[in-house]
Amino acid sequence: MKTVKGKRGRPPGMKGSFRDYYDELKTRIWFYPAILTAASVVVAFAMVRLDRAYSWEIASEAPWLFAGTAEAAWSLLSALATSLITVVSIAFSITIIALQQASSQYSPRVLRTFTSDKGNQVVLGMYLATFVYSLLVLRTVRGGDDGFVPALSVNAAIFFTLLCLGLLIFFIHRIATSLEVVNIIKRIHEALMKQIENLYPETVGIGSQDPRPADELVEAIRSSDGAYPVKAEKSGFLNRVDEKTLSEISDESIRWIFVPVRVGEFVSAGSVIAEMDGEPASGQTGGKIKKALVLRSDRSFEDDPMYGIRQLVDIALRALSPGINDPTTAEYALLYIGDALGCLANRRFPENKREFPGNPIKFVLASPGWDDYIRFSVDQIRGELRGKPRITSVVVKVIDHILNNLISGDRVNVLREELAEIRMLCEEGDNFSRRDKAGILQLLGRIETRLSKYPRLES
Repeated sequence: MKTVKGKRGRPPGMKGSFRDYYDELKTRIWFYPAILTAASVVVAFAMVRLDRAYSWEIASEAPWLFAGTAEAAWSLLSALATSLITVVSIAFSITIIALQQASSQYSPRVLRTFTSDKGNQVVLGMYLATFVYSLLVLRTVRGGDDGFVPALSVNAAIFFTLLCLGLLIFFIHRIATSLEVVNIIKRIHEALMKQIENLYPETVGIGSQDPRPADELVEAIRSSDGAYPVKAEKSGFLNRVDEKTLSEISDESIRWIFVPVRVGEFVSAGSVIAEMDGEPASGQTGGKIKKALVLRSDRSFEDDPMYGIRQLVDIALRALSPGINDPTTAEYALLYIGDALGCLANRRFPENKREFPGNPIKFVLASPGWDDYIRFSVDQIRGELRGKPRITSVVVKVIDHILNNLISGDRVNVLREELAEIRMLCEEGDNFSRRDKAGILQLLGRIETRLSKYPRLES
């Protein structure tokens, strides 16, 4: 049966708090190992019970099963358990080394892509599960006149061990390929594109029909006589806005609620996370707002495309640093940033003014705009372009790609500003050779000619 998905591909029946907890668990490296280990306990008891009930029938119908003595079964299961726990130790060591290398070579923020990798979690889980299974079966083996040899369970242990052997090859290959910078950048890019697809052109609720600009509404909320702030009880990064909880807020004393914090921003304990245009009649209103604004100790990709761009920018900056000096990696990161921004360039950004059908309360939500994405992606990298003509030309080509995908002329001003900064960087000083400078300026000139066709808007 095909699962019916709600808005943005989320199961409509899953409550926000449970989903938050589940999403957090999936990023833990022990999540699938814990599930598989628990399952191995159930399988071990079930297999032994099956052996006890049908041992003679199984032996007569399947003579190819393990037919050794209790001592042979004990030795075999002991050898399997010993070898498996050794391999588990090696696998965990390899994982830790991979995490250290990724953190130092690229960015500490890419670690979550390793720890949340389902393939690595399943491999480690299968090894632990087979080890636990072998121990539990081993404790049931008895010799003597009333001896018991669980033949079916021993054969299952052999099968699980062979499966683990194949998974070891898979694990080594996966770790080796996952450390390739192209694959790291590609995983980040895929998560970023998924969030762009989810969040644009729509986000929380639907666009409000109120004709007033968002800035005017914010000013009206703050200047109203009964303006009432909601303060955070704890610190953390705003990971997402829980749409379901927000839609359930109902208070006859309130018409507008302004949330000044963007998804991905850090919230200090005691800071204002929402402002209402009146004092709430219900004491639960503030609590619901706090519940709707999900705070965690770290940022995540969920509802936060800026975080994906932040990771790609970090990789580019680390690659351009004197200690690493890897311009090719920086070029890859910039090209993927350009692809994501090119996709955003032809998307309609949602209104900051939001509402829910049937709910009289309306919301103004702070969210990044087009200019924010461009400046966030280019400004820091531009500071590392001195003496790097190849990377400079890549940044210019990225802006050219973005221009090719623009759907609206009101988005070109920030591109003009970035190109003007790059031109100034090229023209002043001796950062580039004459040939490199001429090539970059020629490329800039072609793009600026195309930009001149758009009217210059006042910022």
